[in-house]
Amino acid sequence: MLDCLRQGLAGNSVYDSPLLAYLEAGRASGLRPCEWARVRLVTFPGAAVSVLVVKNAKEDEVRAHGDFRRLVFAHETCGASLMAIRRWLAIVDSSLAGTVGGDRAAIWEKFYNALGDRLYYVSRRIWNRKRHPALYTTRRMFAAAAKAVFAPDEVAALMGHKLDTTATQHYARPPRGQRRMPHVELPTAHPRDLGRVVHSLKFDPEALKSLLKRASFES
Repeated sequence: MLDCLRQGLAGNSVYDSPLLAYLEAGRASGLRPCEWARVRLVTFPGAAVSVLVVKNAKEDEVRAHGDFRRLVFAHETCGASLMAIRRWLAIVDSSLAGTVGGDRAAIWEKFYNALGDRLYYVSRRIWNRKRHPALYTTRRMFAAAAKAVFAPDEVAALMGHKLDTTATQHYARPPRGQRRMPHVELPTAHPRDLGRVVHSLKFDPEALKSLLKRASFES
């Protein structure tokens, strides 16, 4: 998908370069579009990793494992992903420079809505179909790539989910058979976030039968 969009985003609009930067950073990190206005990329002197600290958009205790999530990018294996994220964050900082509070939120919403409109326009020119990529599509791409290599609780920690089944239920699966996922340099989950993920109990029909049988005897 991104290869096709790169050809369509050839610089005919002032939003082409920022949109391409967003798509590359989004696929590398899985952030929701609205979350980019409240992130920090932390690099420790002499350390081999950088940590993307994200304020979870869905931060209530039912859906999120905490107020923040932390994506750990190893410098040795995630160089391209970190470069894409830094490039996009520079654009974010430039677009929001000097803004605070409600003005900051309003300007950010206007900016990413413009990116979404541009993505829709270019996608319609490339693909003759009813459904087209949206800004949220990169999060779904990240989820599919992460599910191909990580355990469910690790995927949940990376995406900010409280339950380890959320990504399985609501996001795309990795390709099956001969199809392969495009290579993506993925971060790893922070141990603190991983420890906050709740492991869902799988449905066990035999256990349910036993429970119902015992309840009938006791009544």
